[in-house]
Amino acid sequence: ADEANYCISLALNNARKGILDRGFVFVGTNGYRVQAIQPVAELLKELKEQFVAALAADKRRSVSATADVLSALRAEYKAAEKRVRDLRIRYGDLLSQYSRAFESFEQSAVSSTRDEIKKASAKLTEIQLSITEKVSELQHDLPFVRS
Repeated sequence: ADEANYCISLALNNARKGILDRGFVFVGTNGYRVQAIQPVAELLKELKEQFVAALAADKRRSVSATADVLSALRAEYKAAEKRVRDLRIRYGDLLSQYSRAFESFEQSAVSSTRDEIKKASAKLTEIQLSITEKVSELQHDLPFVRS
Protein backbone atom coordinates (compact mmCIF):
# COMPACT_ATOMS: atom_id res chain seq x y z
CA ALA A 1 0.00 0.00 0.00
CA ASP A 2 2.93 2.39 0.71
CA GLU A 3 4.33 1.80 -2.77
CA ALA A 4 1.04 1.87 -4.70
CA ASN A 5 0.99 5.67 -4.53
CA TYR A 6 -2.76 5.90 -4.93
CA CYS A 7 -4.49 8.21 -2.53
CA ILE A 8 -7.03 5.55 -1.53
CA SER A 9 -4.24 3.02 -0.90
CA LEU A 10 -2.40 5.48 1.30
CA ALA A 11 -5.57 6.49 3.16
CA LEU A 12 -6.59 2.87 3.82
CA ASN A 13 -3.07 1.97 4.93
CA ASN A 14 -3.00 4.97 7.28
CA ALA A 15 -6.33 3.82 8.77
CA ARG A 16 -4.91 0.28 9.17
CA LYS A 17 -1.95 1.75 11.03
CA GLY A 18 -4.27 3.82 13.26
CA ILE A 19 -3.40 7.18 11.70
CA LEU A 20 -7.02 8.14 11.34
CA ASP A 21 -6.57 11.87 10.69
CA ARG A 22 -4.88 10.84 7.39
CA GLY A 23 -6.85 7.65 6.87
CA PHE A 24 -10.11 6.43 5.43
CA VAL A 25 -12.46 4.01 7.19
CA PHE A 26 -15.55 2.28 5.78
CA VAL A 27 -18.64 2.11 7.96
CA GLY A 28 -22.14 0.83 7.35
CA THR A 29 -25.47 2.57 7.73
CA ASN A 30 -25.03 2.72 11.51
CA GLY A 31 -21.80 4.67 11.29
CA TYR A 32 -23.45 7.73 12.84
CA ARG A 33 -23.79 5.72 16.09
CA VAL A 34 -20.03 5.29 16.50
CA GLN A 35 -18.79 7.11 19.57
CA ALA A 36 -15.21 5.84 19.58
CA ILE A 37 -12.92 3.47 17.73
CA GLN A 38 -12.55 0.38 19.84
CA PRO A 39 -10.03 -2.47 19.47
CA VAL A 40 -11.61 -5.76 18.39
CA ALA A 41 -10.32 -7.53 21.52
CA GLU A 42 -12.09 -4.96 23.71
CA LEU A 43 -15.31 -5.25 21.67
CA LEU A 44 -15.27 -9.06 21.93
CA LYS A 45 -14.64 -8.84 25.68
CA GLU A 46 -17.64 -6.51 26.05
CA LEU A 47 -19.84 -8.80 23.92
CA LYS A 48 -18.78 -11.82 25.98
CA GLU A 49 -19.60 -10.02 29.25
CA GLN A 50 -23.03 -9.03 27.94
CA PHE A 51 -23.68 -12.59 26.76
CA VAL A 52 -22.67 -14.07 30.14
CA ALA A 53 -24.89 -11.54 31.96
CA ALA A 54 -27.86 -12.38 29.72
CA LEU A 55 -27.26 -16.11 30.17
CA ALA A 56 -27.03 -15.70 33.97
CA ALA A 57 -30.29 -13.72 34.03
CA ASP A 58 -32.00 -16.45 31.99
CA LYS A 59 -30.69 -19.15 34.34
CA ARG A 60 -31.84 -17.13 37.38
CA ARG A 61 -35.36 -17.06 35.93
CA SER A 62 -35.18 -20.80 35.24
CA VAL A 63 -33.91 -21.56 38.75
CA SER A 64 -36.58 -19.34 40.29
CA ALA A 65 -39.35 -21.07 38.33
CA THR A 66 -37.98 -24.49 39.27
CA ALA A 67 -37.72 -23.45 42.92
CA ASP A 68 -41.39 -22.36 42.85
CA VAL A 69 -42.44 -25.73 41.42
CA LEU A 70 -40.32 -27.60 43.97
CA SER A 71 -41.81 -25.51 46.78
CA ALA A 72 -45.34 -26.34 45.64
CA LEU A 73 -44.44 -30.02 45.33
CA ARG A 74 -42.93 -29.98 48.82
CA ALA A 75 -46.12 -28.53 50.29
CA GLU A 76 -48.19 -31.11 48.43
CA TYR A 77 -45.87 -33.86 49.65
CA LYS A 78 -46.14 -32.70 53.26
CA ALA A 79 -49.93 -32.69 53.03
CA ALA A 80 -49.99 -36.17 51.51
CA GLU A 81 -47.51 -37.40 54.12
CA LYS A 82 -49.76 -36.08 56.91
CA ARG A 83 -52.77 -37.75 55.28
CA VAL A 84 -50.95 -41.10 55.22
CA ARG A 85 -49.99 -40.72 58.91
CA ASP A 86 -53.56 -39.86 59.86
CA LEU A 87 -54.94 -42.77 57.85
CA ARG A 88 -52.49 -45.20 59.42
CA ILE A 89 -53.59 -44.07 62.87
CA ARG A 90 -57.22 -44.43 61.85
CA TYR A 91 -56.51 -47.84 60.35
CA GLY A 92 -54.83 -48.97 63.57
CA ASP A 93 -57.78 -47.70 65.59
CA LEU A 94 -60.22 -49.50 63.31
CA LEU A 95 -58.28 -52.74 63.53
CA SER A 96 -58.24 -52.43 67.29
CA GLN A 97 -62.00 -51.84 67.36
CA TYR A 98 -62.49 -54.67 64.91
CA SER A 99 -60.59 -57.14 67.02
CA ARG A 100 -62.63 -56.16 70.12
CA ALA A 101 -66.02 -56.18 68.52
CA PHE A 102 -65.72 -58.36 65.43
CA GLU A 103 -69.41 -59.18 65.22
CA SER A 104 -70.64 -55.60 65.29
CA PHE A 105 -67.94 -54.03 63.17
CA GLU A 106 -68.20 -53.58 59.41
CA GLN A 107 -65.28 -55.03 57.51
CA SER A 108 -65.84 -52.40 54.80
CA ALA A 109 -64.54 -49.57 57.03
CA VAL A 110 -61.20 -51.35 57.43
CA SER A 111 -61.07 -52.17 53.74
CA SER A 112 -61.93 -48.64 52.66
CA THR A 113 -59.31 -47.16 54.99
CA ARG A 114 -56.72 -49.60 53.62
CA ASP A 115 -57.65 -48.45 50.09
CA GLU A 116 -57.27 -44.79 51.10
CA ILE A 117 -53.83 -45.53 52.54
CA LYS A 118 -52.80 -47.18 49.28
CA LYS A 119 -54.02 -44.16 47.27
CA ALA A 120 -52.30 -41.67 49.58
CA SER A 121 -49.07 -43.71 49.48
CA ALA A 122 -49.26 -43.79 45.68
CA LYS A 123 -49.67 -40.01 45.69
CA LEU A 124 -46.58 -39.68 47.88
CA THR A 125 -44.61 -41.80 45.43
CA GLU A 126 -45.89 -39.69 42.52
CA ILE A 127 -44.85 -36.45 44.25
CA GLN A 128 -41.42 -37.90 45.09
CA LEU A 129 -40.95 -38.76 41.42
CA SER A 130 -41.98 -35.23 40.39
CA ILE A 131 -39.48 -33.72 42.83
CA THR A 132 -36.73 -36.01 41.52
CA GLU A 133 -37.56 -35.03 37.94
CA LYS A 134 -37.52 -31.29 38.73
CA VAL A 135 -34.17 -31.57 40.52
CA SER A 136 -32.82 -33.54 37.56
CA GLU A 137 -34.05 -30.84 35.15
CA LEU A 138 -32.41 -28.18 37.30
CA GLN A 139 -29.11 -30.07 37.28
CA HIS A 140 -29.37 -30.46 33.50
CA ASP A 141 -30.08 -26.73 33.01
CA LEU A 142 -27.33 -25.73 35.43
CA PRO A 143 -24.35 -28.06 34.93
CA PHE A 144 -22.48 -26.36 37.75
CA VAL A 145 -25.05 -27.62 40.30
CA ARG A 146 -24.02 -31.00 41.74
CA SER A 147 -26.19 -33.33 43.78
